[in-house]
Amino acid sequence: MVDVIVREVEYVEAGLSSYYLETQLTSDSSSNESPNDEDQVRAATEVTIPAVYHDSTSAFQSLANISSDLLPTEMQLTKFAAHFVRFSSGTQWFDWDGFSQAIQDYNLKENDLVLLPPPTGNEASMTVPVEGHNGGYSFHSNEGSTLGRTLVRRDSDELSAVSDITNWIVYVITKGVGISMDAGAPGLGVSVNTEAIYDTVLNTFTSLKWAGESGFADFSSSSTGMNSSWEYRITFSSPHPDSPNDFLSFVCTISLHADITNESSWWGLESSSRKCFGCDIFGYKFKVTKGFKDPGDPSDDTSHIVV
Repeated sequence: MVDVIVREVEYVEAGLSSYYLETQLTSDSSSNESPNDEDQVRAATEVTIPAVYHDSTSAFQSLANISSDLLPTEMQLTKFAAHFVRFSSGTQWFDWDGFSQAIQDYNLKENDLVLLPPPTGNEASMTVPVEGHNGGYSFHSNEGSTLGRTLVRRDSDELSAVSDITNWIVYVITKGVGISMDAGAPGLGVSVNTEAIYDTVLNTFTSLKWAGESGFADFSSSSTGMNSSWEYRITFSSPHPDSPNDFLSFVCTISLHADITNESSWWGLESSSRKCFGCDIFGYKFKVTKGFKDPGDPSDDTSHIVV
C-alpha cells in the first residue's frame, strides 16, 4: 500500500525562503508494489500547488501558481513594489501614490507590465473608486459587502470570526478581482486554488507576530486607542490563459482592523476568535511579461544600485 504524505518544506534559493507542499510517498513493508508501481502512483497523485514565499526582510508575501521559468520575473515585480514600503510614525506602510506614479512613468517606456483595470459588469461589483488611482481595485468589508463566500450582508459593528473575514477576502479575490479557480477559465481571470488563498491568509492572521517579524505585515494603533490594525502586503500570481510568456498578478494591501487596543493582543488570534473585524483591500492587477525587471524607485537615488 502506498500512502501519500503532504508536508510543508522550507528551502532557500537565490536569497528567498520559499514554502511549498511536497508530495512524499511511503510504501508499506507488506506491500507487493514494485518501484515502478510507486512511480505510477506518484505521477497520478502529484498536483501543482501554489508556492508561498518571502525572504527574511520581505515587504510582500507572495502566493504564486506559475511555471518555474516565470518565477524570477514574478520576484522582480515583488521587488519593484517593495521599494514603496515607507516608514513613518513608528510603522511601515505601502505608498500607493508613489507606486502608481512609478507604474505610469514605466509604461511610458516599456510594455511588459500592463495594468488591467477592474472589469465592468462583474457579478461582485464591489470596487470603490479611489481618487488618483484609476485602474485600482478597492474593497471595504463595512460598506454593505459580503462576509463569507456568499452574498450575506452584515452591519459594520457585528462580531465576526477570523475565519469569516478570511472567507470574505477569498470572495473578494476570486469574485471581485476575478481570480478564477479554474485554470482553463476564459478571459483574464487569475487561477489560484481557493483553499490556497484561504489557508495562506488565515495563517497570516493567526500568526501576526511571525508575519510582522517576517516583514510583510505591520501593526498600527489608532489615534483614539480604541482599536488598531495591520497592513498585510501580498501578491497573487498565476498563468495568463492565452500566453505562456505572460502571467497575471494582483499586488495588494489587506488592512485588517478590529476593536483590539494593543499589538500583543493580536498574537493569540485563532480562526474562531470573534471581534468587530473590518477589512479594506486595495491593489493593482497586472499582465506581466517574462523578462520584466525591477526599474527601481525613481525618487530613490540609491534604487539603481545592485547588491
